[in-house]
Amino acid sequence: MAHVTAIVPTYNRAALMVDCIDSLLEQSRPPDRVLVVDDGSTDDTVERLRSYASRIHFVTQKNSGKSAALNHGLSVVGQTDYIWICDDDDIADRLGLERLLDCAMGHPQAPFVYGTYKRFRDTPSGRVFEDAPFEGREGEDSFLIQSLEETFAFQFAQLVKRETYEAVGPFRADLPRSIDFEMNIRLARYGVPVRIPDVIFFQRIHSGDRGPASARFKADEALSKWARFGAQITRDATASLELASLRPYFARDWSGDDAKRSELLQRGLIFAQRMMWSEALDDLEACASLAPAGTLPSRGEIQIAESVVRARLALIALQKDKAAMRRLRDLHRRSDYARLIVSAAMRPLVWNARKSLREGLRREAASFLQTLIFVLGPAGALRRIRASLVSGRPAGQ
Repeated sequence: MAHVTAIVPTYNRAALMVDCIDSLLEQSRPPDRVLVVDDGSTDDTVERLRSYASRIHFVTQKNSGKSAALNHGLSVVGQTDYIWICDDDDIADRLGLERLLDCAMGHPQAPFVYGTYKRFRDTPSGRVFEDAPFEGREGEDSFLIQSLEETFAFQFAQLVKRETYEAVGPFRADLPRSIDFEMNIRLARYGVPVRIPDVIFFQRIHSGDRGPASARFKADEALSKWARFGAQITRDATASLELASLRPYFARDWSGDDAKRSELLQRGLIFAQRMMWSEALDDLEACASLAPAGTLPSRGEIQIAESVVRARLALIALQKDKAAMRRLRDLHRRSDYARLIVSAAMRPLVWNARKSLREGLRREAASFLQTLIFVLGPAGALRRIRASLVSGRPAGQ
């Protein structure tokens, strides 16, 4: 029987932490060991942990951040087969570990297995649940590509072999944010995981502080922090990746310039999603230069161009980067291939404008539409709006 250790890093979330621990102890197949790493909490975390007596193990350390807490936990975990890392403010589905273990036992060669999640918020009338905002892009089966685009497989949804964590190395202590993202890239480069469609945990939506004490920030600042660290991680990761590792699913059998064009398109869109517009334009321009005169994008190329750049902050960053906007406009005018790719990539501007209008953010909605018109021209923007409305669904869904 496989031995599983759940590791819970925690800092000053005593009230939420107990919900997490209780959900682990109440699993249909409980972890063999629950190890809580207290990252120097100043609230009553330690007192609450002591109340569990022998049902859990816990260690304490000087406040150093989540990465350091996880590395501490991994260093003292002892002999175990699988590691289940659980965030202290979230809760496990009662069948979560059982589902992951069933998958792992059925695929013993997999370095890790993972499932999905739902989100919830506590309201005066009770707990309100909603689906995960993103569970991976339709069609794409590369965990590496999907992870570079957006974090969709959180650690709480993963069951990872202890030897896998030993092989890929410790969590980066220099990152107060986006450590799931950075670790997922290393896991993806190590081996191919197995996915199950089942819910493993429920992610809490709240406005509490995040990060170590030296870099605490409110949840409403999380997106900008995510963007900054996401760009840093993406830049580091892609610098050491072979371009061929980013060939999208529809181009696996392509060769020569066609294959390279698909790879440049994929990487350029990843850069754009991560707010790296200068690097994105370098790749998109190189991609377009590999399309022979008269070539039109394939259905797969249009699909990823429409669906990768989803982040609202990425589009706001584009608005602030006038040089990138001019380069996009010029690229749109270069060829039929480039025109269709750029138009597809601007589709999320329409959906974000509609979302902003629904939220009463008229000025923001207008700015998205102004960007659309600048890049595509009035006629191109109108065609893009009409096409987006006909499709009836937001990009990436």
